[in-house]
Amino acid sequence: MFGQLFGAELPDLKGAACRDHPDPDMFHPRRARGVNASVSSEGSEGERRAVAFCRAHCPDAVRAECLAYALQTSVLGVWGGLREIEIEELRAARAAV
Repeated sequence: MFGQLFGAELPDLKGAACRDHPDPDMFHPRRARGVNASVSSEGSEGERRAVAFCRAHCPDAVRAECLAYALQTSVLGVWGGLREIEIEELRAARAAV
């Protein structure tokens, strides 16, 4: 999962439980379905599994760093224990301030 995704350099988040997960597409469901796939407000089964995995296995500090990266970039998928739509809502809220 770390290294490159969609051509973007990713942070090397030490302690991230998803680093060696056998199914990285679980964290990036639109990569698996296609980048132009729609995002459901309820999230896909893969997104829900990824969020649950992240929240159960990643230290809070790692999730915070991961989410900060997602908010500063335009990456897709589950980051910092939040679904893509939740990250988009946070980006919009920050832009409105």
